Amino acid sequence: MDRGGAETQLIQMVKFQSGMGFEVEIRYLKGNGALANATPDVKISRVSGRLFFIQVFVLFLLIRRCKPDIINAHLPRSEVASAIVTRLSHGSLVVTKHNSERFWPNGFSLVSKLLSSYVEKSACATICITRAVLDHLVSVGESNNLNYFVVHYGIQCKNFEISLKDSFRSSYDELDIICLARLEPQKNLVALIDLIPRVRDLHPKIRIFGAGSQESELSTQINKKGLSQEIVLCGLTNDARSEMRKSKLLLLPSIYEGFGLVLLEALDEGCIVVATRIPAIMEVLGEDYPFLFDPQSRSEMELRVRQALLAESDWYIGYRERTLHRFTLQEQFNRTEEIYRRCIRLQVGGYES
Repeated sequence: MDRGGAETQLIQMVKFQSGMGFEVEIRYLKGNGALANATPDVKISRVSGRLFFIQVFVLFLLIRRCKPDIINAHLPRSEVASAIVTRLSHGSLVVTKHNSERFWPNGFSLVSKLLSSYVEKSACATICITRAVLDHLVSVGESNNLNYFVVHYGIQCKNFEISLKDSFRSSYDELDIICLARLEPQKNLVALIDLIPRVRDLHPKIRIFGAGSQESELSTQINKKGLSQEIVLCGLTNDARSEMRKSKLLLLPSIYEGFGLVLLEALDEGCIVVATRIPAIMEVLGEDYPFLFDPQSRSEMELRVRQALLAESDWYIGYRERTLHRFTLQEQFNRTEEIYRRCIRLQVGGYES
């Protein structure tokens, strides 16, 4: 329950579920729990114990006591733990897949497939947050495509009444770009460093919010190239939305994504979005969205940034409205509830597929 797109979205979803009459608890296995107090309506706490099998035992006792209708596991460690527990307790397991990567990304391929298969056979349903995630799992042999469902993230639009006509400008005294991402190789943040010399005539300032293993490396490159006034590593933020409101453009140069919740949040805050032409992002923004670029092409990235700044406000207002209407928490809730109820019917033997 540390800060991140998947965790933020989970908090939004369970708050919505609670408001719709569900009784929801969140138990997390690792991390500092930065979001543990994110909502007073839902109990969020860490499963005690540091060793994996101790946590499995504690989780098993918890499940026996609470007897939940559904256990929804997020991310590999909790998927394996929940698979063991539900087999022992004969519970109903739903797994949510967030990433376009193997179950054990840095481990042996065979072990990754075996673990994935064990979880898959233990679950009554697997939810993928995009078709791109499901296609990737099939391509690496970690999905049999049975009992898999695609349920997109949704957001509760906060600023749908924003009129971009009031703030949309084709030129700026200073180009304020924001990027919110984990500082990991997947996010391709070195591309932002390479962008600065190409758009210096626009007086760019890039603020990167996030933390991760590449923080030291990125900081060294920024200082070595003398760009510390133009590109700033801002660390984690408690209010990404307010930071977006200060920016004209969101730039996401990822090599791969599971979804990219930040894209919807940026649209909701009235930012122009420029992002990479990869399956998950095209699924969210649309294959014909004009401000997409090859993650390996610095020249195309520069071109899309310049084009985005010249976009017609009427077009962008209409595009933004259509896109946000496709990804609502209500739709995500409805689809997820259908899957939960399907699993409950399967558990009692009263459902035929």
